[in-house]
Amino acid sequence: MKIPSRVRAGVVIAAAVALGLAACSSDSDDSSAASEETAAAESTEGEATDETPEETIEAAAECQTVSAKASHHITSASAVHRGLEVLAEEVSNGTDGRVTIEIASDGQLGGLAEMPENLRSGAVDIALVDAGSMSVFDPELGVTDLPFLWETMDEFNDVVDSSVGDQMNAKVQAIGIEPLYWSAVGLRDMFFVDTPATSPEQLSGLKMRVPEAPVWVQTFEALDASPTPIPGGEIYTAAQSGVIDGFELPLGTTVDLNLNEVVDYQTKTGHILTHIMIGASPSFLEKLCAEDLAVLEAAAIAAQDDTRQGWKDDNEAAAQVLAGELTVNDADLEAFREATAPVHDAFVEANGSELYDAVRVQLGR
Repeated sequence: MKIPSRVRAGVVIAAAVALGLAACSSDSDDSSAASEETAAAESTEGEATDETPEETIEAAAECQTVSAKASHHITSASAVHRGLEVLAEEVSNGTDGRVTIEIASDGQLGGLAEMPENLRSGAVDIALVDAGSMSVFDPELGVTDLPFLWETMDEFNDVVDSSVGDQMNAKVQAIGIEPLYWSAVGLRDMFFVDTPATSPEQLSGLKMRVPEAPVWVQTFEALDASPTPIPGGEIYTAAQSGVIDGFELPLGTTVDLNLNEVVDYQTKTGHILTHIMIGASPSFLEKLCAEDLAVLEAAAIAAQDDTRQGWKDDNEAAAQVLAGELTVNDADLEAFREATAPVHDAFVEANGSELYDAVRVQLGR
């Protein structure tokens, strides 16, 4: 299997730091590749160069015991958690228990918005983040949250596995986070308590719960709804008590949170794609010897594959549940796309078109 560039970049950079390679640069694919070749050559020859003192190599060769903390804000029943369990098991087995990863779910170590800074500071070693939370540091990363950009989960996974993903990873690394793997979570549909909407006109004035992220708020403002940012844990009560008229979430998340109990209608909009990235703190990677970094790299690929398939399975199962309990309506997707086009225009005007254009070219539309 070809090693995804997003995993290779993070692990190779950390390995280069551990080996004291002065030539390494986390801002260049070329220099990352050069570091990889240098590290491989040193491993094969087992001798020092002028640029790398013998004592540095000897220190790097010593694999130490490392206990890592992994954090996410979703439930322990989620595909994210199951993927992290795969990561932890593969790493423990591959290092003979030398490196262990303890997983904290349900926001025990902080919410989504806190995780980028927690990774940057080393307060956590591994964590779930997304482009929205990282766009605070680099607004251009918010491109992946734009409405009606994605049509399937596979489209997102393919894009982040491409050279466009390399561009995204470079931006993430510049923030101070090392990407391990990305995964689509699911396309978001709209759910309504008792007033269904299948067109932008029918959304007018409805109080829709959205995440506290600018692109979601802007999207529902463009649809003339009343976006209401409240925490995910309060959606059930807000819908039950009439504080909101509806919400929008991936299918799997809706069922996981039992929100199908407080709504009667679903509209198949697929307007925004939820995704996640599992990132690592550079300070954590620097503790690992080259051998253990290689184990982490392989484990990340296994965890990524498990996570991606897990989300697909969860959404398919949830679709069956929702179809049996709710009235499911199709949406006037062309009207929704037209109404939200200004959100794309405003994003490009504010943040530039480089990454936006790269994604569109990769998608072919």
